[in-house]
Amino acid sequence: MFGNLPGNEVEIRGGPGSIRTVLLVVLLVTVASAAYIYFFTGVVTTHEGKNFRQSAQPAMVKKPLPARLGAETVGRAGTSPGNPSQSVAPVVTKPNAETGEAKKAKPVADVNMNPSPKARAKVRTACKSKGGYALIVGEFVLGNDAKRAEARLKKAAVFPISKRSITKPEPMHRVFVAEFGERKNATTELESLKKLTPDAFILPLKNRYQVFAGSYYRKGQAEKERDRLCRKGMKGKLIVQKVIVRIPVTIVTAGNFTDKPDALKVVHRLREAGFRARVISRNK
Repeated sequence: MFGNLPGNEVEIRGGPGSIRTVLLVVLLVTVASAAYIYFFTGVVTTHEGKNFRQSAQPAMVKKPLPARLGAETVGRAGTSPGNPSQSVAPVVTKPNAETGEAKKAKPVADVNMNPSPKARAKVRTACKSKGGYALIVGEFVLGNDAKRAEARLKKAAVFPISKRSITKPEPMHRVFVAEFGERKNATTELESLKKLTPDAFILPLKNRYQVFAGSYYRKGQAEKERDRLCRKGMKGKLIVQKVIVRIPVTIVTAGNFTDKPDALKVVHRLREAGFRARVISRNK
């Protein structure tokens, strides 16, 4: 195997089998080193290993941002996921302040603090149809008295207020001046009396003509006018006469009540204000 060469050099001699053995040993050592580095040191990693490690970690759940109070979420019109041809209408929702979930928006009533006259008329008409009881505030012969009563009822906030006119016999008080057999003489007396009072008039009675200084609903008014004419120098004896005549009367009613006790409470309140109101039933 070893031969002597000139110059004391040694020649290494071997067959092909020995070389292959050396290369095989080197290859095994290399593979073993690579396997050790790959499996035990973690220096070399693959994309699959990286993904595996990432997937092993627990997934982070992102919480939705809390919805702002008062904000509204408006869904746009689109198509249904199950049926693309079916359109979906927009939906207006409001978020819940505690859970952040959207709830359907509720309609808000529009409150008008200053309704129009037409709106007030509708409310009063509705009340009139529902109320079973009302109040008769008074029967007024004089138009001014009815207007004053209406104004006082409005101030007392008793609604609705209604008025109707009828003709009925009522006692009246006339200031009698004189009686004449001829109309000419009665007319002359009337012209003279008109200078003192514009309420003077003539009434024919059979073949006679009576002259009056005025006719009054209240006896005190008639007496007051009589005394005034006497101070003005009227000749003769002025007499206050009570008669029954049919005259137009304005009846003022107010309020609409479902229960009679509620109506009686308002009656007591109006009596303190000077009204002589009474309860009536609308069903009769």
